[in-house]
Amino acid sequence: MPVEKNIDTKSESETKPEQCLEDIRSMMDIGHKSIRIEKHTFFYWGIAGGLLTVLLELLYRTAPMIMNTTIYVVLCAAILGAVGYFDYRKTREIRRCQDKSVSFVQVRMTRIWWLLIGTAILFNVGLMIYGGSTAYSIWFILIGLAIIIHASFSTQPLGQYGLALIAIGIISPALLPYSGLRWLAVSVFAIGIPLLGFMLYRSSGFWQADKPYAVVIWLLLTVIPGYAVYEVEKNINAPHIPATTLSMADYQSNPTSQAKAQIIKLPAGTTVPLKLSAQGSVISDSVFTQLPLVLKEPVEVVVENGKLSGTYRIGQGAWSTLKSWELLSINDLLINITPQKGLTMDVKLGILGRQ
Repeated sequence: MPVEKNIDTKSESETKPEQCLEDIRSMMDIGHKSIRIEKHTFFYWGIAGGLLTVLLELLYRTAPMIMNTTIYVVLCAAILGAVGYFDYRKTREIRRCQDKSVSFVQVRMTRIWWLLIGTAILFNVGLMIYGGSTAYSIWFILIGLAIIIHASFSTQPLGQYGLALIAIGIISPALLPYSGLRWLAVSVFAIGIPLLGFMLYRSSGFWQADKPYAVVIWLLLTVIPGYAVYEVEKNINAPHIPATTLSMADYQSNPTSQAKAQIIKLPAGTTVPLKLSAQGSVISDSVFTQLPLVLKEPVEVVVENGKLSGTYRIGQGAWSTLKSWELLSINDLLINITPQKGLTMDVKLGILGRQ
């Protein structure tokens, strides 16, 4: 009997460490898979997304004059913010009833969801305001978003740098033209990202990434080189502005002067005919039709050898070089069919819409 007792004791001592390891593995597995989306969340966000899409489309169709970027952002923020609040309250109520708490990982993932929603809204706003010039800023925002997601599960102080990149992506299109954004992108990628890697692995000293001022220093060293190169390029390629200024009447009455470089001034109220024609596989080619455009501000253009050089200014503003995507854009296109008018196409054109 004593021998059997010793055998049982030995067996228990051998199995206990294995059981402890299994319990540890189980706890780790539960911790890694602690994220759970409640049933009501799918209903809340799904229904809200569908209603928001219908509401925005309805407003764009029935009241296009009042729909603008501000209204779009306010509606999205109000509806999605309300849904997020009610989802937050409901989820925590359910967890309290279950005598559970929301895990650390799920809190982080919720923040990521909000970042993704905010990013989608920013993309739409950027496309509505700046059009194709947001290409580089989209990369800044996406990289910043990726850094923030990484920071949610890392001990490295990356979050503030991700926010800084998103801020660059949001603000830069409002301050710089496309050529400036190009050099800013070169600076961010070639200087900013390697500099961030250097700062993260400094354990002490001025360049340590977790210092309170570090993100400000990083921003300055990242943005200033790109902006400086843009200013140098702009000065090198600055348009030549002639000293002679003529009215349109004087320019037309003196053909011999057209060989010179000169400025032609078009006063406010001048009618500029815009010739339009249409081609397509399902229509017969149309002849040119004129759409009279009336200037509400004086415009000056530079003419060299009888041709426009592309340099212009509006009123007393700065001289600029004309870009095709800044000259003409389609702001709205509405195709409709009614018993009274049949099939119609209404087009709203934007002329120098960013000025």
